[in-house]
Amino acid sequence: MRLRVFIPPLLVLLLLPAYASAGPSWTWSYTDQCIVFDMALNEDGHIGLAFGYYAELLSPNGHLVFKKPTRGIAYTVALSRSDDLVIGTEGDWIQYFNASGSLLWEYKARGAVTKVDVSKDGKTVVAGDSSGYVYLFRDGKLAWRRKVGNYTWSVDLYGNRIAVGVDDSVKALDLSGKVLSSDSFAGYVRQAIGSGGGIFLRIVPKDGSWSDVGMVSWTGKKLWMKHFNGLVRYIDSDGENVAVGGDIGSLILFSSNGSVVYRVPFLVSTLEVSTARGYLLAGGAKQAIFIAPNGSVLWDTRFNWSVKNVRIARDASFLAVGYGYHSLENCQETIDVLRLSGTVEPTETSEAPSYRLPGLPLVTAIGAGLVVVGYLLWREFRE
Repeated sequence: MRLRVFIPPLLVLLLLPAYASAGPSWTWSYTDQCIVFDMALNEDGHIGLAFGYYAELLSPNGHLVFKKPTRGIAYTVALSRSDDLVIGTEGDWIQYFNASGSLLWEYKARGAVTKVDVSKDGKTVVAGDSSGYVYLFRDGKLAWRRKVGNYTWSVDLYGNRIAVGVDDSVKALDLSGKVLSSDSFAGYVRQAIGSGGGIFLRIVPKDGSWSDVGMVSWTGKKLWMKHFNGLVRYIDSDGENVAVGGDIGSLILFSSNGSVVYRVPFLVSTLEVSTARGYLLAGGAKQAIFIAPNGSVLWDTRFNWSVKNVRIARDASFLAVGYGYHSLENCQETIDVLRLSGTVEPTETSEAPSYRLPGLPLVTAIGAGLVVVGYLLWREFRE
């Protein structure tokens, strides 16, 4: 078992004892072969993983609930409150697993599935694909599919509306598939995230030389926009604020009116950010950082391998950090979970903690190569 000690910065201990006392502590780790392309958390602490060619569900204490094969590389994942797991694959499939791992239904899309989302009760699923379609399912049945452009970058289910980032535009749809509004921009709308006040956007041109982050209303009115002379790689919203990270030298939390809540220097290339209740978790290179609602750094640590996935629970009670390595000979990823309170003893679970390819068998090598190529392509359409 690896022992890792997390020490909040001394400045926080001296000046901000209330936040320092709430600093996260490591509780458990899970390790498996291959690459985590996407990760989802739900309210009860379950973690859903799009893990290579598998859909995986982890319990709040780190045990593997199920591991099921998927039709192609699992690119994107969504998790309901009742632990139903939705997977979208590069092989054009949308697959729905219940909490015990049974495949209840699946549907072949028109292209690689770029994003999936699911309602809290698990009854409504939305998906977007690389051919520009959006799909909506109710109770496992296709309610409608609609072509909204050439490439769907993002779909997000918010109440009875869907925010869609497609080509260079953002569209708002209702649950019948009707387009409520549409607005175009100078770059690709890579992310569109719904909230009560409107839709948060991440806009990036083809060459990635600049980025815009902003917000439009559900009726298509541009509310505010911030320009960056660098690549914003990821945004995340808790419904009130939006967290921003990338190759911009800092991590920023904006409020819904576009004002800066805080800005914290972070010089590494940030791959993902996650936010809840004013907290912000970010990861990139071999580093992850956790920021309190007042902008102070509660936790900042380095890992042995690249940090590619971070998630924070809606109530900010626990954090998940995914890090690993990938090559033709070997690929592995570990999920570390930290909690802000509680006395859970650290435990560790693993499917293959010391995986090595004996002699590089041809079939395994081809499979590893396909996963690495898939990962690079996934990074392309995410960024």
